[in-house]
Amino acid sequence: MPTDLVRGHRALRGTVEHRDGWTLLRTGDTTWALLGGNAADLPAGQSATVTGVQTAVPAGCPASRALTLR
Repeated sequence: MPTDLVRGHRALRGTVEHRDGWTLLRTGDTTWALLGGNAADLPAGQSATVTGVQTAVPAGCPASRALTLR
């Protein structure tokens, strides 16, 4: 998984999903919750590259990791 020199910053590429009010990015075996920014505007089923800061997964979210978009 690529990372910036600044701790916690990530650039991810995967397939966008919308589930139960969450915007998710599937990257192989990992599902990321995409938070903030324009995450909800990303079209489901499309491939996307996003950048942001890794953060805690919100309660009730089906993802295994989370990224706050920048």
